[in-house]
Amino acid sequence: MRRLEQRVTWLMTGVMMVFLAVLLVAGDKLVAALYADAAFAEHGHTIVVLALAALVEAVALGAGQGLRIVERPQVNVRANLLALATTFALACGLVPVLGVLGGAYALLAGNSVATLVRYAAFVQVVKTEAPRQAEGTCR
Repeated sequence: MRRLEQRVTWLMTGVMMVFLAVLLVAGDKLVAALYADAAFAEHGHTIVVLALAALVEAVALGAGQGLRIVERPQVNVRANLLALATTFALACGLVPVLGVLGGAYALLAGNSVATLVRYAAFVQVVKTEAPRQAEGTCR
């Protein structure tokens, strides 16, 4: 199971890193081309922060699926609730000051918290489930 989780994580992380690299290089130009309005051209930084948030979420995909496989979906629910609370709390403080960029940073922080919770739980489950599987008493 751990190998599958690693493969999924590396695949998703690699894809998202390419996406992030494209946005780092041409984010402002892409936004300007998509919206054909100079007012949106200055949101390249926001797009990059949102891409980082997506990258962090992609990193968590393997651990989240692993938790579902070992019948621990409640950990994903807790991670999502913690991410929601983090995002909301930070957005309340950052959006009035930074606008949309503040919301992007709040989302990045929320996704980071969820990713850390998922991986910490997944590592703990793998450590405790491996001996049970070896004994044939895995649930």
